[in-house]
Amino acid sequence: MSFFTLALLSGPEPQRSKFERIIISRRHIFPGKLIIVAGKPGDSVKTDKDIQRYSWLDGPELKSLLESAGLVICRSGYSTIMDINLLGCPVLMVPTPGQPEQEYLASHMAGRYGINIIEQKELARLSELPAIKKDIEWPGMIDRPLDKVLDELIKRSP
Repeated sequence: MSFFTLALLSGPEPQRSKFERIIISRRHIFPGKLIIVAGKPGDSVKTDKDIQRYSWLDGPELKSLLESAGLVICRSGYSTIMDINLLGCPVLMVPTPGQPEQEYLASHMAGRYGINIIEQKELARLSELPAIKKDIEWPGMIDRPLDKVLDELIKRSP
């Protein structure tokens, strides 16, 4: 597949639908084809010339898209961060408005690891995509056996 932007939608309504509408309205600023994964079971694949939309993908299908995407646009929820960290994708995180934990996680990931973040209201006004840092310094727990990672975490606990 050629270069594409992958938009992962997640979180509660009405913010999930607002996020999708913003991404579609800003379609022209994203490089390549736009693939949207709505994150909720339901209707089937919808495709037009520039946008392909899936309601839901299973783990292997989603992993394949994440590994191939030129850019991933997503929320800054904990499970999304864990998925993207594992795969090391270039990412633009958009915290869900009104969810301080996502705002904190996005700010932390930006400050510590150089993750690209933007507020949803700013994304809605963009006329062009800002420069996206692609060589993100993700945390280094990926290549280590799980038992060693767990041992380290247990040793750090009070």
